Amino acid sequence: MAAKTTARKWIKICILGILAAFLLYLTVESAFFLETDYGRWIVNRGNVQERLYESIDMLYLFIQFFVLMASLLALTVHALFRVLHPERQPGKIVRFLRKRGLLLALLFTVLLIALLLLIGHNVQTIRTTVETSEVPAALREHHRVGWLGIAAEISFLAALISFVSGIKGRKHAALERRPL
Repeated sequence: MAAKTTARKWIKICILGILAAFLLYLTVESAFFLETDYGRWIVNRGNVQERLYESIDMLYLFIQFFVLMASLLALTVHALFRVLHPERQPGKIVRFLRKRGLLLALLFTVLLIALLLLIGHNVQTIRTTVETSEVPAALREHHRVGWLGIAAEISFLAALISFVSGIKGRKHAALERRPL
């Protein structure tokens, strides 16, 4: 029995280690592309509008990719740490989330939906903007769509983490109530 548990633990460690290495590579790669696209945006600030808008959109896309990869890397490293050093007592945050159930997940999901609606409105504003001069007319909307996308991504990650924590909390609570 102990050998089987040890083998499972090492399998988890190997899988999480490989996943952490892959996510580290993607995080560094996205940071490189983020720096490159920031340089392109700086160069294209005085350029024609299509190139400016494209460079802004790519910059925000790689910011979102970087945030996603860094978050997944942090969660993977946390899971790897928990496999190596299991926690005996739940911490304050875990107890708080268990007590509240899934309310935080619901709150972040509503926030995500609101942010996605705002993104849709700004994209519609960009589509209806008539570009008539060299001054970019939809520049502010492109920046707003980028920032709202980043906020929506963070809200999605928070909803996902809260949902998983709530499910785990309910599972642990049910196991604690079960008579021996």
